[in-house]
Amino acid sequence: MGASRSVWRLGGCAGVVLAWIGALLLGSSLALPLPATCPKGVSPLNLIQTQYQSIPGADAGFMSGVVQSFLHTIQPNPFPKDLLVKLVEKSGNIYNDKKTIKEILLYEVGFLVCAAIGIVYIILMPLVGFCLACCRCCGHCGGHMYQEQTKAVHCHRRGLYWATLLTTLVILAGNICMFFTNQLLKVSVEDSSVELNNNLDNLQTYLTSVPKVKTLVNNYIHLYLLSLVSPLDIGPLLGREIQRSLEGPMNPALKSVGDIAKGTTPSCVVLLVGLNSTLTQLQSDVTVVQANVSSVRDRINSTLRDPDCHGCSAYQSELEKLTFDTTITIPSLNELQWVVDDVTKTNLNSKVKEVILSGLNRDIIHPSPSDVKQQLEVIKRRISSVKGYIPVSALSNISHTLGEAQRYIDMYSPQAEWVEMIRWGVGIILSCVVLLVVVCNLLGLFWGLVGLSPQDDPTERSSTADCAGTFLMAGAGLSFLFSWLFMLVVFILFILGGNVYTLVCQPWRSGQLLQFVDTPGLIPGFHLREILGLKSNLSFIEVYNECEQNRPLWTTLHLYELIDLNDLLNVSKYKEEIRQHFDSNEIKLPTITLLTPETRKQLHSFSDMVHDVDISSVTQQVQSVCVCTVHVDVLVHLCVTFVNRECMEFTLVFLSFSQASREFLDCQMGYFTMYADWANLTITQQIGLCGPVAEAVDSAKVVVCSNMMESLNGFWFSLGWCMIFLVPSIIFSIKLAKFYRRMKHSDVYE
Repeated sequence: MGASRSVWRLGGCAGVVLAWIGALLLGSSLALPLPATCPKGVSPLNLIQTQYQSIPGADAGFMSGVVQSFLHTIQPNPFPKDLLVKLVEKSGNIYNDKKTIKEILLYEVGFLVCAAIGIVYIILMPLVGFCLACCRCCGHCGGHMYQEQTKAVHCHRRGLYWATLLTTLVILAGNICMFFTNQLLKVSVEDSSVELNNNLDNLQTYLTSVPKVKTLVNNYIHLYLLSLVSPLDIGPLLGREIQRSLEGPMNPALKSVGDIAKGTTPSCVVLLVGLNSTLTQLQSDVTVVQANVSSVRDRINSTLRDPDCHGCSAYQSELEKLTFDTTITIPSLNELQWVVDDVTKTNLNSKVKEVILSGLNRDIIHPSPSDVKQQLEVIKRRISSVKGYIPVSALSNISHTLGEAQRYIDMYSPQAEWVEMIRWGVGIILSCVVLLVVVCNLLGLFWGLVGLSPQDDPTERSSTADCAGTFLMAGAGLSFLFSWLFMLVVFILFILGGNVYTLVCQPWRSGQLLQFVDTPGLIPGFHLREILGLKSNLSFIEVYNECEQNRPLWTTLHLYELIDLNDLLNVSKYKEEIRQHFDSNEIKLPTITLLTPETRKQLHSFSDMVHDVDISSVTQQVQSVCVCTVHVDVLVHLCVTFVNRECMEFTLVFLSFSQASREFLDCQMGYFTMYADWANLTITQQIGLCGPVAEAVDSAKVVVCSNMMESLNGFWFSLGWCMIFLVPSIIFSIKLAKFYRRMKHSDVYE
């Protein structure tokens, strides 16, 4: 009886556990939270602008204003575009074209007048000097060494003194300008190779950076589209989200089933073994009782039949009623034991672990996004095709040409520096000769002021005063000797530097030079549109103006005429097609089998076998077995109900996740829209900012015009300045010298 009560208690606990599991499974909420299925997109790429070498500013020199004013005075005519075009077309062969020659002479009339003055100077200065020397040798022109004494002689001398001093100071100022401009020209030429190399390096960097930026953008296109295509394999993505959503209600239920597998099934096995043992013991006890009752009845029957027993025959009928022929017929429990053993071998606990570790960790969504991927690949190819419209080959040719130019600069820079050193030395010599004339004049003026006594007779003047006159004559002689040569230098540099300024530098600054270069047919075979493979005509001045504002190549080269970027990057026309492909995805569940048909069959066999056992005549032990039977029925019923209920839940869950997948697609298309906007902004506003091109042109203009030509023009202007003022200096010096030199003859006053 104690064993039967134990079986009853264990069976009752198992029933409570099964009832609790059923309530848990059937009470699971149908509403599962929808996870955020959109991963973080690739952040838009911020292009790092290329760093270029610094370009020096313009150093026009301190004489540029004066020189430019002079050149504008002698050349007030506008830029002769038509005349230059005519000269280029005729290749300079204009000897028989009188009209063209006349136009050239009219344009160059200012230079021709100055050139004529220079030629006259070059011819007359040595001629006058030679005549003066011959005249003095013949005793004329002051060669008689006689000075007429008048009352105004001292006033005349003072006037000549101040005129000579003033002229000499003017020449000295021009001479100082010669030294400065000569040095500036030297520095400009020395720095020109470095600055030109920097310009070419910047252009090379720019031309190299454009393909690099295109490659970077193309790689980013690939990366971004990969980030869009990869999430389209949403099996792992949404599958994991569904797993996490189902783990809430599934894990406790699976844990409870596992607890049943661990507790209830072994309890049934133990109770069945106890039942077998109890029934065997009961059968043995019944046999003993039957034997004892039969023995007692036999003894009582013997006593009642004893002759000595009077009146016992009346109890004989009652003794016949005393029978204990009790036979407990119990069917064999071997088959039931075999069924229980099969259920135990089923190992529900391992089945639960298999579901947890295998079933829920598999990809439960298997879409078919090949069409979507193919569509995105088409978009990628179309967007990547934009780079084909940027003339990379033309840029490569330009880069090669710049490389050749840079190589020539490096090759000939030493020779240019050597030539510049010679030129600088010649400039120093010219400046020193002019300075020598100035020094002679100043020494003559100084010694004349110090050594002259107005009361002295001209024949008795001091050696100091005589030395002053000699210095003044030396200055005049040096002027006659070198001035015409110096004027020849001025003539050459004036014609060269003046025309370079008026025909190159001035129109370069005003933009007329670029307009001239844009003249069709000016450079044979040179067409910017054909070289760059463009659709419309493009002029240098347009490119320069755009690059001066640091505009991108998209607008500078009119690439918008070659490709409609807004239409290409219009995401809306791809969205519906991608959505249709995406909605056609197949969502499949893996087979998660907790109770296989064989397991169910074994459990039903166990239940039927227990019901077939007739234990109504057995005591409390049989009731425990009945309780186990009821519990097995509850387990099977609840498991089947759970499976049906979970199928309904899965249906609703996957309907929700279908909506989530569409939201996921909208999120990805939002990223793609953001990328399209980024691509549009990058291509139209950031790729190939051509400011370095305009800076290189401006820097070349600074090097050639503002630095070199301004210094060169300043040098010849200063030298010409000195040469012009040498004429009055010669006149004043010769006239003043006779007031200081010792005369051979003098006037006699009575």
